[in-house]
Amino acid sequence: MIAIKELMTISVPQLKSIATGYISQHIFEISKDESFEKITYVLKRKKLKKFTKRDIFDEDSFKHYSSLVGNGFCLGVYDKKSLIGFCIAEPETWNSSLWVWEFHIKREYQLQGFGSKLMMELEKRSRKNDLRIIICETQNTNVPAIDFYRKNGFTIDGFDLSYYSNEDLENGEIALFMKKKL
Repeated sequence: MIAIKELMTISVPQLKSIATGYISQHIFEISKDESFEKITYVLKRKKLKKFTKRDIFDEDSFKHYSSLVGNGFCLGVYDKKSLIGFCIAEPETWNSSLWVWEFHIKREYQLQGFGSKLMMELEKRSRKNDLRIIICETQNTNVPAIDFYRKNGFTIDGFDLSYYSNEDLENGEIALFMKKKL
């Protein structure tokens, strides 16, 4: 029996057992065309050799996530009593938005609708609290996440060419910001 409930606690082992990273065979490459009159950026899906990217949680991130648990927007997906997915999210009152810090479903439970159900519950709680938009950040290399968010009504609303480091563009990994208006 699968259930979605508010997270009351989260541990580092739970985070690491569920948020293990992602496997991708694509990237959304960014190109730029600039003249005096206009600047145009284009994101284009490109096939790559299959690769795996691992998630790494530092102590500061874990402390921040732990402080958010119990806020009504940190949710867990449970198979009986076992945590198989979670989202860590934080409402921003100044602009009536919900920032999703983490959103993960254990690999063996993916592609079964549990992520979409978790997102629907997050949307329901956001609307109930008069939030106007949900915001997620992901990498242009995490095409499975981009596809999931798009399938669930999100659009790419922006990008940052130096969000992770000063060499993001040269390294081929940039931040994409995806949003869903409620």
